[in-house]
Amino acid sequence: MANFDNSHVTALTALINDAVQDVIAEYAAVGQAIPSLNSLKPGPFQVPAETPARLMKAIKIIEAACAQLTYTVSPPGSVMLNKALEHGEAACLSVVTEARIADLLLDQPAGLPASKLADIAGIHAGKLTRILRLLATKHCFKEVQPGVFANNRLSMKLLSADPTSALVLQRTDDGLLASAYLNKTMSKDDNGIPYQRATGFPYFDFDSQPDGLKRSERFARTMVGWGQIFGKEHFLPQAYPWSVQPPETTICDVAGGNGFATMALLKAHPHLNLVLQDQTQIIDRARELCSSSSFG
Repeated sequence: MANFDNSHVTALTALINDAVQDVIAEYAAVGQAIPSLNSLKPGPFQVPAETPARLMKAIKIIEAACAQLTYTVSPPGSVMLNKALEHGEAACLSVVTEARIADLLLDQPAGLPASKLADIAGIHAGKLTRILRLLATKHCFKEVQPGVFANNRLSMKLLSADPTSALVLQRTDDGLLASAYLNKTMSKDDNGIPYQRATGFPYFDFDSQPDGLKRSERFARTMVGWGQIFGKEHFLPQAYPWSVQPPETTICDVAGGNGFATMALLKAHPHLNLVLQDQTQIIDRARELCSSSSFG
């Protein structure tokens, strides 16, 4: 029998198995099992800065190795078609997030019919059913019985109270809009950007227009969601020896949005001063957030 070299595949499975054992061990260390997708309770590792380095490394290995394994064993044409169809999933996420479907399913463990959700949201029932079914096949929401959907661990991040929902909308709304024009900006003589092609304005200039004010408000929450997912507001206070800086040292955060990241810095090091610079409408929103409880 011929000796075929499949080590490139078995090495990936070994990487995945070892990383899964690391994940299990880190959850066991805090007395918990790994939550299932159907669990609606937040897990113990929600803040990147408080997540063990071993767990973070294991998750990255699993993500990368599982993707590479899939691409290795699947027919190339199938892989490329699936990649080309990813915009469909993003568009579906935009619909359900804008319609606040996750909010409507909150405290509905038995789920609700898509027709009822559509009626409440004021959108097309048949289209919403197909959208939710597609997302359920991608493990966001669950179809508890034909045409009846409920939240799961992933869809809970689409709740309007969670800043992640604003980030999802920004990427699936603005991001998809701009990406449709990317190919049209690739001429060597074209110095424009896709978003400007789509709207007629540079990104932040459009936000100051009447049609863009809603996006401007959403962008502020988007930055909060981005910071929470990647932990930049937690890492910034540790990224530099701030504690030894003289009292009243001033930090200038240029294009700092609503100041979410640097507000965390001031909380950790209150002897510092902060100057936040951004467009007028962004600064106005930052003042609103600072005067509320949004920054704690």
